[in-house]
Amino acid sequence: PTGAAKGAFCQHHQPAAHAPVPVLGYDMRHDSRILVVYPHNSIASLNVISFPAWMLGATVVLTDVRQFNADRWLNLVVKERI
Repeated sequence: PTGAAKGAFCQHHQPAAHAPVPVLGYDMRHDSRILVVYPHNSIASLNVISFPAWMLGATVVLTDVRQFNADRWLNLVVKERI
């Protein structure tokens, strides 16, 4: 019905159970360095990229900008050795 709460329910164990998928698919390792660009338009940037990387001990660099800028992105890639 209109006006009722809408949203997906995610149990706490689900991100941990899903973590091996991106680890294997993206070849993440403990020494990986990953740049996550704001804004986060979905939970995927955290559950699919950041959370598995943190579980491995990889470095996750979160940007603090609200609007994508290609020059700034490239500078961060160089500065953070991504």
